Amino acid sequence: MTLGLVWQICKIYWEERVGKINDEQLVAWGNSKVPANLAIKNLKDHSISNCKFLLNIVESIKPNTVDFSKLREDQSEESQIANINYTIASARKLGAEIMTLWEHIKESNPRYVGILLAELQHIEKQGHR
Repeated sequence: MTLGLVWQICKIYWEERVGKINDEQLVAWGNSKVPANLAIKNLKDHSISNCKFLLNIVESIKPNTVDFSKLREDQSEESQIANINYTIASARKLGAEIMTLWEHIKESNPRYVGILLAELQHIEKQGHR
């Protein structure tokens, strides 16, 4: 029950900050920023956890922010966590307010992935900081 209340408070904050969060619109926006082979179907898409989708969005907002050579290609949990942490750090370089944890991205948690996408969209609209 407490977690549900915290989620509602977070959602209210983000909707005041970025506007109404619509999953379908966020997916369409995100897909417009990445190569077609990285497009996702929805916010639960497990390919989000490899970080290529999110890092390409960051790179589209501010070119040369992401060093793709830092991505680890093996699928070990350690590499996956390192890639996710690099993704969060790259979004923070743009000035993004991040409340999404590595676990949320690893699990493709649609609530938190949606908030991260909404924040990146907000940064783009603001002309990044």
